Amino acid sequence: MKKILFIATLATLFLITSVISTTIYVRPGKLIVHADDYPNATSVVYNLTLRNDNEFPVIVSFVKSGNIQTLITILEDGFTMEPAEMKDVGLEISLTGPATASGTITVGFTPSEGQGMPVTYGVDVTIYGRGGGTTKKCAGTKTSCGTYPDCKDLTKLDGCYNGYKRSYYCSNNQPKYSESCTDYCCQQFYGSVGKCQSGVCKGQASPPPVKLVLNITNGLGGTRSAKITLYIPGTSTIVNTSTINGYGTIHSSNSTVDFMMEFDSSILIVLLKSLNLTKLSGTSQIIIDVVPTSIPNVSLIKAYKISIPSTFSFTGIILKIKYSTLSFGNEQGLAIYKCGSYNDLTNVCNDNWVKISATRDTVNDIISAELSSFSVYALGESQQTTTTTTTLQTTTTQSSSSSSRSSGGTTTTTTIPETQGSLTCSDDDGTNYENKGTCTLDGSTYTDFCSSNTALREFYCSDSICAMEEKDCDAYCKEKHGQNQTGTCSQGACVCKEIVIVEEVKEEGKKPTGLFIDILGASIASNAFTIGTVVVLASFGIFGWRYQDRLKQFFTSTSHGKSKGSYSITRETPRVGYVEIKPVKKEIEQPKEQPRAPPIGNDVKNKVIEEIRKRAIEEDRKFK
Repeated sequence: MKKILFIATLATLFLITSVISTTIYVRPGKLIVHADDYPNATSVVYNLTLRNDNEFPVIVSFVKSGNIQTLITILEDGFTMEPAEMKDVGLEISLTGPATASGTITVGFTPSEGQGMPVTYGVDVTIYGRGGGTTKKCAGTKTSCGTYPDCKDLTKLDGCYNGYKRSYYCSNNQPKYSESCTDYCCQQFYGSVGKCQSGVCKGQASPPPVKLVLNITNGLGGTRSAKITLYIPGTSTIVNTSTINGYGTIHSSNSTVDFMMEFDSSILIVLLKSLNLTKLSGTSQIIIDVVPTSIPNVSLIKAYKISIPSTFSFTGIILKIKYSTLSFGNEQGLAIYKCGSYNDLTNVCNDNWVKISATRDTVNDIISAELSSFSVYALGESQQTTTTTTTLQTTTTQSSSSSSRSSGGTTTTTTIPETQGSLTCSDDDGTNYENKGTCTLDGSTYTDFCSSNTALREFYCSDSICAMEEKDCDAYCKEKHGQNQTGTCSQGACVCKEIVIVEEVKEEGKKPTGLFIDILGASIASNAFTIGTVVVLASFGIFGWRYQDRLKQFFTSTSHGKSKGSYSITRETPRVGYVEIKPVKKEIEQPKEQPRAPPIGNDVKNKVIEEIRKRAIEEDRKFK
């Protein structure tokens, strides 16, 4: 299907009388509109962006030429722009005109008080209309469904897909389908061992396929179509392929695949490396669309908005754009640009466009880049700023790019190379799992965060991109600090804590400290004064808050007073946590040797918790 092509240019013209010049700024410099992109509209509005770079006010005027004169309405004309003022002027373009119409809109800047000479710039416009006929649409039936001229015969699509029978139908002129499991289709997928069980296609010789449900939209209520191909990771072996228009399903016999999505007649290709399908559930929404925008000093060829669900877990992203069918000037000038923050309503980049590192395959006409995140990416051709100066003298001027001579004046064209930003990656802590750090790429910052109470997503620089690793904090703490550690994730970092169980200690002439398994009630505080500050594993059982009250009573009662020390309770779950006792040092009678906590395995920990639970019940009965 034909698409809108904006070619944005920045033209700066200087018209000088003596020492005063007039500068004009207009973009885009060229506009191409296809009516087929708007099947339900009779007209569309686009903006010309103007800026007064002069130190004096200018009067703006427009003149239309060619056979576009009756097809374009300029919504504002003959106004004054103050110095440094920027303004958008709407062009209402009729889509019901002839099959092809072309012409020029000449924009004029005239100094309002005669400080300089008027200057003009021509914007080339091409309109591919509907030939004056009615809007062309697909019929909205099973034999003619979709967006004109890409009308599909859905009867040709019915059949078996990945073990399931698929029946297509047309809804709101968009192809849809329903699926059901049949033994015939299941055997087509698995062979003779295939069989439907409870609506699921299963094969005894192979694991059941993983089901990936997608909803592909433009993020603004419209559906989009993309070809999805699943590969065995790192190979060209296809697991499955399907074209999905809006809502659809694709199955895979592999739980991990390389996920390739082709969009816009396969001009855009997005590859997710080693996508884990088992972590996905329900419907995953993918947002993808061609967006009309512009980049200063760049001829924009294509721009795409891409968004993938955060539940997708993969190891890398590759973006490719095929440019063999696209219009451009110099292949060596092609580059990929990124907008970190894009406004869908105004189609304007809130941030600066940044040129990212990319490679060109000149044999296959493909430009590709490795990404660390999704946003709006554009293919553009670096433009050179052209300055034209006209004087009222007869002179000859030679420049690096061209020279010319005329009796009324001399025009000099100077080429100024454009400087673009480059890909930079920096992080403040590398892979420090116990510190909340950041990774910055092209001005976009990614911060470590907890994906669950035990899982950390750590961002760090790797091969000039921000890579992400998911870390199990509990396993990390045990590996890093010992098996007597437990790990949780809090505020973007792993938090490691030591589990301490103080065993019974007896010394001649001293009162035994008692078993620190019996940690509930006032006894925990009393025993703490024998050996000092301790942190012990506690089970609060079904009477949890009562035991906390009893600790509070011990430290605030008249008989003991607050000078005995303090305590704190950290709950890891509603019933299990840690109690830390901090007595006043002068009241501590230290033994000759501090008892050491043995390493705690899961079996020991479970026995301790069970013993605590039993004692808690006994203590609670006494307390009553």
